[in-house]
Amino acid sequence: MRKLALLAVVALLAGIGPDAFAAKRVTVGQLEQMLAADRGKGDARVAGQLSGLELTERVSSFRLARWTSDFPGPRCRVALTVLADASAFLDLPATDIPATVVPEVTEQEQILARVNDYVSKTMDRLPNFMATRSTIYFEESPPQQQTGQATSGGGSGRFGRQTQTLSVPTMSEYKPLHVVGRSTMPVSYLNGNEVVDAKAGKGKSKGSEAPPNQLASVGEFGPILAVVLGDSAGSKMTWSHWEQGATVVEAVFHYSVSQENSHYTVASPLKGAAPQFPAYQGEIAVDPETGSILRLTLVAGAKQGNGVVDADILVEYGPVMIGANSYICPVRAVAMSKVPIMNDLGSLAGTKTELNDVLFTQYHVFRAESRIVPVEESEEP
Repeated sequence: MRKLALLAVVALLAGIGPDAFAAKRVTVGQLEQMLAADRGKGDARVAGQLSGLELTERVSSFRLARWTSDFPGPRCRVALTVLADASAFLDLPATDIPATVVPEVTEQEQILARVNDYVSKTMDRLPNFMATRSTIYFEESPPQQQTGQATSGGGSGRFGRQTQTLSVPTMSEYKPLHVVGRSTMPVSYLNGNEVVDAKAGKGKSKGSEAPPNQLASVGEFGPILAVVLGDSAGSKMTWSHWEQGATVVEAVFHYSVSQENSHYTVASPLKGAAPQFPAYQGEIAVDPETGSILRLTLVAGAKQGNGVVDADILVEYGPVMIGANSYICPVRAVAMSKVPIMNDLGSLAGTKTELNDVLFTQYHVFRAESRIVPVEESEEP
């Protein structure tokens, strides 16, 4: 009987799929109703209700700002941020899209001409500058089979009480996207290139440093814009929709890049897998009057082994002061990836989601400074 019971446990665990742990899917409107009902409740209580939800529509930045203003507690801010970040590559709710007439083809071409002019002139005139890159690392923990021990005991006999230790398969607890680390480091924009000084940064993960082997993304601070516009130059951008931005109604265009033209690099976590340059697509939201790029998304999937590595990036741009002048620079970014999980036999056992929430702050002109220190002021002779 004991052996049959043990086999039944194994069969039960093997039959548990990812759908058994799927998050509750809600629309932006449904989440708005939940938040309205939760006003005045405690930070931990509201954050607990938000945990395990998954949005089916994208949350705009100004809507997220309103939510975090209404629920300023640290746990709610994190829960709302991860919900919004995970929705960054979805479509907006229909109610968030202005009922503005689709521009004529000639007007669309004029807007794109302003974008090209903005990129070719304004971007090249950006000064060398520095900023602070602050990242919160989120990770999903899918349930995985593991082996525990259970002790069974029989009655007392002539040789005393008899016990037996059995190896019992169990499932680890599923955890939705949760914080696994934070890091803060300086990043520089030098002659059109992004330079990150990781050694100068201060990382924090579980009391120590940024998580090892975690999703890492580079290029949001500068190169991604040049890569996407360069790769998509040979393909035609198509009109998508109008969108209410933080300050203006933005014109949104869709683009796609074939694998042959791709310079977007995706490195797989699988051992021995070579970097790939997958096909990708996305949206560019611009100020129709100035051609300034205000939002950029990139969605890609690279085949690796038995699975596909999703590698998606969002960058939002806004006005920042550098020196005495205002420039349009990155202010926020989201990087999200779904990576394969392999079992002990080397076959695909599922996927897990990793997500980075990035803020760029404290912009200032890049300068090299030197100072002559008198001998009596120095620490060493």
